[in-house]
Amino acid sequence: MRARRRTGELDGPQALLPALHRLERRLDFAQSASTEAGDVPPAPEVVEQLMEELPAPVDVPALRRLRDAFELDAFDLNVIVLALAADVDPRFAGATADTALWLLCHSVTDRMRGWRRLLSGAPLRRHRLLELGGVTGRELALDPRIAAMLLGDRQLDERLVPWCALVASTARLADLTLDPGARQVLETLCAATAEPVALCLYGPAGAGAADAAAALSAERRLELIDADLARGPEPAGAVELLTREARLTGAGLLVRGADALRETPAAATALARAAPVAVFAAATPLRARGVVDVALPVPPLAERRLRWRRALRAANATLPAAGVERLARGPRIGPEAIDAAVATAVATASAAGRRLDAGDALDAARSGGGDGPGRLARRIEPRFGWDDIVLPADARAQLRELCERVDERDRVLDEWGFALRLGPGTGATALFAGPSGTGKTMAAEVLARELGIELYAIDLAAVVSKYIGETEKNLDRIFTAARDLDAILFFDEADALFGKRSEVNDSHDRYANVEVAYLLQRMETHSGVAILATNLGQNLDDAFVRRLAFTVHFPFPELDDRRRIWERAFPPAVPLRDDVDCAGLARDHRLTGGNIRNVALAAAFLAAGDGGCVGASHIEHAVARELQKLGRGPAGAPPAEEALL
Repeated sequence: MRARRRTGELDGPQALLPALHRLERRLDFAQSASTEAGDVPPAPEVVEQLMEELPAPVDVPALRRLRDAFELDAFDLNVIVLALAADVDPRFAGATADTALWLLCHSVTDRMRGWRRLLSGAPLRRHRLLELGGVTGRELALDPRIAAMLLGDRQLDERLVPWCALVASTARLADLTLDPGARQVLETLCAATAEPVALCLYGPAGAGAADAAAALSAERRLELIDADLARGPEPAGAVELLTREARLTGAGLLVRGADALRETPAAATALARAAPVAVFAAATPLRARGVVDVALPVPPLAERRLRWRRALRAANATLPAAGVERLARGPRIGPEAIDAAVATAVATASAAGRRLDAGDALDAARSGGGDGPGRLARRIEPRFGWDDIVLPADARAQLRELCERVDERDRVLDEWGFALRLGPGTGATALFAGPSGTGKTMAAEVLARELGIELYAIDLAAVVSKYIGETEKNLDRIFTAARDLDAILFFDEADALFGKRSEVNDSHDRYANVEVAYLLQRMETHSGVAILATNLGQNLDDAFVRRLAFTVHFPFPELDDRRRIWERAFPPAVPLRDDVDCAGLARDHRLTGGNIRNVALAAAFLAAGDGGCVGASHIEHAVARELQKLGRGPAGAPPAEEALL
């Protein structure tokens, strides 16, 4: 799509001159008749000529558009002409509601009807075409946008310019990168060219809603108002301005950030009725009257591969086939997000004075998926790989299988057709169960690093709310952000949030069960990776456990595992004395991996302060402190200081 600033004449000021001249003649006659009559009532034929009804100036195309768009009558149109005359002709300066009634009404009944057409609930003022203002509060004040339109200015309302653009497109639906199901819906709508179209295309950011809106508008030879509610004023004011502009221009309408309208579905309905084509881009369904919700999932692998090639070609950039395949199998982002990623990557490579490579595009794709869950989660930078984690063979094998499930999801779900049979909920969900310190968080980092995707740890204190419905809203934001980022969600101590449903004894129990049920539904429909970590697996709701793809047990490490953890606990640069015996430490101290890492760090600080290498005495001192912290050692002092020498 390309933006257009249109400055040509819609109808031109010349088209208004006959209407203005009629109004001038009416004013001249009314003034002369009043002067001649004085205190003597004018003759009946004078009154009839004086009060002859002024015809509606529908010979002006702009006024016809106003009439049709806002259900105006002849009186309304003449009031608009009078208000415009007050702006451009000194003779009409200060025209008031009384002036309009005097000039345009020929009986008491007409004046009463005319006054009703000037009330705040009537079309003229309800749609903010004009206001009554000035010192008296009765002067006619034509809205600047309406005056500009009547005088031939075809630009958008200046209040819309910061967050809207009027664009023209030659896009074709056949050229779009779309999920097959969404394509079928849009093709059906395109076939019914005479019917208005109002759609909410919901899915990940950049999944193709803007492309679809451009194609639908181009199909009907309409321009398109591209509006981003996230950059506009508060929703009520934005909807009012946007609704009026859509009616004025007769253009199609694309509303980005339409999730802001979810609390006011009537506003979405008003926008849908204002344009022949209205497309709302949202993360989840709007469920507004008159708006059809259509899922717009990330297109399958083959479509993404074609879109990456097309975007690279449009940017005059090239990558080898292996690089394109790496991008297509990388972050599952939509076509518009792919275009944005390529543009960002090309700019980055150009600024660095080098050629584009697949890594640039991958970084841009991962960083362009949205702002993340915000305060509800913290991003974890993966530090660990497969060599850092010590687990039983079966647990390690399950983690490998989880990686394969993510790596091969495009082939199995899209190419082999399982997505059509399974429906929503094709993500990889796993339960990590085991005592604290056995490697659950480390395993999540290993997965994120292996898969090359972001990892977010959910802050349960921020998610769970005492207010009814807030927990569900928070969870919805988390899952939506994870879908847009193609990130791993990590729920630590998940039994606090995913606990078993209880018997309903009061309203608190009822709403707590609603939260659990909502969680179950979101987990079931999530298309990404979600990991639940718990120290007490038996506390989880059975319905969750049944729906998890993997259940990985993290047992307390046995002797050989403890030895391997001790061997990995100290970085290569740490100076160790010869008396450090990893096998002996594993035999003498029954600690988890997390405890062992704490001990290693504490021993290193002790050795650094001691000015020498890490020795057995430092480690034993740190072990005593760790056991004391766990409540498993003496409450008194650690080993004597001389023992550290």
